[in-house]
Amino acid sequence: MYEKRIDRLFSRPAFMKEVRKAETNQRFIIEIASFIVFFLVYFKLTKMGGAYIKTLDSSAWPVGSPEAIINFLNIIGIVGAIACCWFIEKRRPRGLGYVKAGLGSEYLVGIAAGFIGFVACVGFGMLAGVVKINGLMPDIAWGSILFLFVSYMVQGMTEEVITRGYLMVTLSQKLPLWASAVISAAFFSLAHIKATGLNFLPLFNIFIVGVFLALVILRRGSIWMAAGFHTAWNFTQGNLFGFSVSGHEKSAAILSAQIAEGNPILTGGSFGLEASIFTTLTTIVLITIVFLVKPIDRSAQA
Repeated sequence: MYEKRIDRLFSRPAFMKEVRKAETNQRFIIEIASFIVFFLVYFKLTKMGGAYIKTLDSSAWPVGSPEAIINFLNIIGIVGAIACCWFIEKRRPRGLGYVKAGLGSEYLVGIAAGFIGFVACVGFGMLAGVVKINGLMPDIAWGSILFLFVSYMVQGMTEEVITRGYLMVTLSQKLPLWASAVISAAFFSLAHIKATGLNFLPLFNIFIVGVFLALVILRRGSIWMAAGFHTAWNFTQGNLFGFSVSGHEKSAAILSAQIAEGNPILTGGSFGLEASIFTTLTTIVLITIVFLVKPIDRSAQA
């Protein structure tokens, strides 16, 4: 029974079955090498762009604008991933999880789930006396908040298409599906190592969130819900509660909230609440929910 559930959990969705039919297996090493080159170029370009934006005098800009513009730079990753897969692996955007069916509904459910997921982390923190919400921020910059939300739509989609739509699917051509999901989650975690350092809990939390998002894509048969979750997760912690997002600077927020100083296992330290044990617990619950929900068969859908 347990083995059958594991097999069902890591079932291959229709868009990945279609990719597997393509004549690309002999080019696996080239495809992995191409991904590495693509990622290094993407990383370098966004890092250079972000560094340049930080040198500009943004004192007259709306609050949060530099952070939002840096998020928008990630569109390089979306375009680059689609281009590499199209020209090197001969797979169309559908082969990265861009399935037309359920685009709007799946994305919105992902947004709701990401919001609820991080609110649950905050709830655990409040029960433990680690998080305190003081109320609404004075003079909320709603324009900046909206601008930041849209920028997180780009940033969230970029990380999903690179680590799961591109890397996980490419790996799955030669490796077992579970191994592809785990390796892509490990890559996702290590990509944050500059912010996390070699601290176990934040790296582990990002890893299991990566596993969760991989499972969402496998079970829902598209990238939309995972991208929506990723967007709302980051936006909720950064711009609803005003916490640090993956160790980055705080920006415009709706609520005035604070995390008490103390044990980083509870507070998340400088990385933010997503590096705390509360995120670990929340993510385990989310993985359990994905485990229980019946997968969607999109084989007959565009």
